[in-house]
Amino acid sequence: MNATQLISRIRAKGIRLKVAGNTLRYEAPAGALTDELKVELKAQKMEIIKTLANDPSTPDESEGRRQQVLAMLSRQPESTYAFVVEEPPDSDVIVAVGIRHVATFEMHIPQDRYDPIVFLRYLDGIKSRATN
Repeated sequence: MNATQLISRIRAKGIRLKVAGNTLRYEAPAGALTDELKVELKAQKMEIIKTLANDPSTPDESEGRRQQVLAMLSRQPESTYAFVVEEPPDSDVIVAVGIRHVATFEMHIPQDRYDPIVFLRYLDGIKSRATN
C-alpha cells in the first residue's frame, strides 16, 4: 500500500492527520487507530508527510488559525487584538495574532523561550503603537 492509499484508508476511519515540520500528528476516534495502522504509519511517515504537504485538499492549518482570530475579532468589536496559542508537545509554540485594522500574523516560538506574560506585553506594545 502506498502513502496515498494509506492516507485514504486512515481518513475513511475518521482519523485526521496533521503535519508539523517533520512530525506527523493524528486525531482519532477511540479504537480507530489500530496497532497495525500505527506500524504502517511509522513505516511510511516521511512519504505521508510529503504527500500531505503537496495535497491541495489538506487544510492549511495556518489559514485556519488566521480565520479563527478574525472570527474572534468580529465577535468582540471592543477588542483590539485576538490570538490563538497552540503548544504542540514536540515543536515550537504557534501563536496566531489578529490586530484589528492592522494585520494578522503567526509566530513560531521555541517552547523554552515562550513566556505568555512577555507575549501579552508584546501585544500591548503593538496595540499602543497601532492606536497612536
